[in-house]
Amino acid sequence: MKTIKKSIIKKTAKETKKPVTTDSKQEKIVKQDFQFISTPAELTKCCKELSKVKKFAIDIECENGLHHYGTYVCLIQISTKTQHYIIDPLKFKTRKELLPLIKILEDENIQKILHDYSFDLRIIYSQYNSRPKNIFDTQMACLLIGREKLGLASLLEEFCSIKAEKKFQRYDWTRRPLADNMLAYAIGDTNNLIFIQEKLIKELKDKKRLEWCKEENKEIENKKLSYNEQTFYDIKGIRQLSNNERAILLRLWRLRDSIAKNNDKPLHYVLGTKMMMELVKDPPKGDKGWKYLKGASRYIKSDPKQFSEAVKKAKNEEIMVAPKPRMRMTSEQKKAYEKLEEKRNKIAEKLKIRAHLIASNDQLLDITLTKKKDSLRAWQKKLLE
Repeated sequence: MKTIKKSIIKKTAKETKKPVTTDSKQEKIVKQDFQFISTPAELTKCCKELSKVKKFAIDIECENGLHHYGTYVCLIQISTKTQHYIIDPLKFKTRKELLPLIKILEDENIQKILHDYSFDLRIIYSQYNSRPKNIFDTQMACLLIGREKLGLASLLEEFCSIKAEKKFQRYDWTRRPLADNMLAYAIGDTNNLIFIQEKLIKELKDKKRLEWCKEENKEIENKKLSYNEQTFYDIKGIRQLSNNERAILLRLWRLRDSIAKNNDKPLHYVLGTKMMMELVKDPPKGDKGWKYLKGASRYIKSDPKQFSEAVKKAKNEEIMVAPKPRMRMTSEQKKAYEKLEEKRNKIAEKLKIRAHLIASNDQLLDITLTKKKDSLRAWQKKLLE
């Protein structure tokens, strides 16, 4: 098992009662070990240790269509109060090999702390068919407290006096080996997350909103999870195109995807979506038009014929898009909705939290149409009643 020294990670809350900062005038910098997990044996040992704790912080680094084709997990970082692990999922070929970790994630007796659940939980579900249990989202805690700044970088700076490093945010996490400073950056967020959670829990208790947070985290745990790449029908502006322009777009969309996948490159390396939307309105003429197209990628210039052929095939094709369904309310329902909306907004203003937390617009609509409050959580019902 590879152990790597890191010189800018704080001590655990249990050891220091407050985080270690990079300012030598405030705190002395200490060395902290973390373990790099890349084999089944190492993972089994790691998970055996994790099974003994009540909670741990988790974060992931992904390839998200920036350097390669598709979206997938590249690193999984986990921190307990005393141990830190970086798991390399690219070294594990099957879900079965990662099963010890998946069982830990789904263990209801161990709390998993993360910041902003949305992407992480969706990609974990999509890639590993796993739904982590017993979640605590520190961003949700921030929302319920009424904090304006929700980013983890803000929390790190406020609670830990740590300036978050930004230069690695668009790094290619598929590269191997990863340099020590990259691994140090990766573990930096989870290393401090338990400490931050404990601070936020105190604020929630002071405002008597901890139960709200528990309910919201339970709702997160039970949410329908899915991660889908952008589809043809998700393209912004597609409804403003003519039927034939949409047919050309679909041909180019499929061709771009095929080239990107075969070359393991991001879609925009082949043809950017904005440029593609412009081209469907006035496509280049023939092979030469594509070959000498201003701003064309090397994938277009090296084989312009396939692009001109795609446009040619779509010449007599049409694709229709159904209009967006609209929910129409009666005048009586509209008045009831507006009254409920006004009440929600006043409560939110008084509590100094965002209105959608008290009840989302969809929830307000459901209450208006059904005259029931089944879509609300217990704490929301209490506030609205």
